[in-house]
Amino acid sequence: MKRKAKGAIPAILIAAAAVAAILAARAMGFATTRSALRVGYIGGGGRDSWSGSYILLDGTMRRRVHPKGEALHIEVRTEGGALSVVVEDGDGGVLFQEEDAGTASYDVPVDGAVLIRLEAERHKGGFQISS
Repeated sequence: MKRKAKGAIPAILIAAAAVAAILAARAMGFATTRSALRVGYIGGGGRDSWSGSYILLDGTMRRRVHPKGEALHIEVRTEGGALSVVVEDGDGGVLFQEEDAGTASYDVPVDGAVLIRLEAERHKGGFQISS
């Protein structure tokens, strides 16, 4: 059975629009990339914040955040497992790094957009990052 060419054009346009929307969301800081197992994950945030609460997080998640001010406030809640937090500037330089953060809060001076990387090892709890 031959496929009509007219039906393929709308499908290609829809796929191109979806790819463009994903790339735009990543560029504006609305997308999270991950290679992590998430169980019971409830997350939120916008361009200048990111938060998550979960039963289990295991692996790595990354998100670009555009703080409104000159500091980033990070809160971590740990009920089990380990969570490491890394904050990188636009050039890939490490501004902040905390291995096995536990339950704590940190204020990190920033200048512009930063990349947040969370590395979890069977972590139970949550995090909140805001400016």
